[in-house]
Amino acid sequence: MSDAMIASEYRQAKQKQKQIHILADLNGTDTKTIVEILTREGCELPGNYKAKKPAPAPEAAPEVVQEHPLLDQLQKADHDRMMTKARLAALDTIQDMMPGGNCDEDDALWFVERLRGIFAMLEMMEAQNGQ
Repeated sequence: MSDAMIASEYRQAKQKQKQIHILADLNGTDTKTIVEILTREGCELPGNYKAKKPAPAPEAAPEVVQEHPLLDQLQKADHDRMMTKARLAALDTIQDMMPGGNCDEDDALWFVERLRGIFAMLEMMEAQNGQ
């Protein structure tokens, strides 16, 4: 995610402290990096995350040429781990949105499928109105 997207997601969150951990997991980084990004973006942080001063924006890393199969396997394993964390974070977020706050993975998947259906219907209606 871009720094602006991270800040936007943080600002929209109801539970700011929990959102810092979720953003770190989704972006494959640590909470310190997320706090630095949020500070640079001017976000108000919870008391235990107050940073002394904004850190400078990171420079773009040079592109790495990947030619080793072991490196590919490690990157795939790291990607799978990040996707698992992202899925769990998404389920936590959906659970927070559900009435009563109690849902299991089946409830969350049902909820997401319904949202997808609603968005598909809206896209279809917009397409028809545009013709």
